[in-house]
Amino acid sequence: GRVDRGGDMVRDLKTIQSMGINNIVCLSTPIELEKIIGDIRVETQKLGIDLHVHHMASGFIPTCEGTRKMVSWIAEKLEKNEKCCCVSFSGLGRACTIAGAALVVIDNTLTAEQAIEKVTKARGVRAFETDQQLDLVRKMGHDSDDICELAPW
Repeated sequence: GRVDRGGDMVRDLKTIQSMGINNIVCLSTPIELEKIIGDIRVETQKLGIDLHVHHMASGFIPTCEGTRKMVSWIAEKLEKNEKCCCVSFSGLGRACTIAGAALVVIDNTLTAEQAIEKVTKARGVRAFETDQQLDLVRKMGHDSDDICELAPW
């Protein structure tokens, strides 16, 4: 729904909702939210969509704590049999990174490489934009109770 490219955020939100998705993780910068997207907080509230916003620049990865919070939020929704959608607004990398991390944590039968493959198959070869994004998913697949102990990112 990028207004700078003729998009219609409300239409896009309604399309997401028509797919049975009422939970969105939005990874963006404050400038993207304000100038490019529009007021997603107001529109999701009007539609009854639960929105979790995490400020993060394109091409980067979230902090360890931010990753843990987003993955926990997604896991909580999925445990209630609710659907979730991860979105970012200038590419795929941020959203696919969190989707991959969530897959590895929530489905302990998947390896990190299998999660990366699943996300890439669903979103295409540009799903992950940087090696850091791939590394984050791989670290989430490490057998540890506390991912924050694994790396100083």
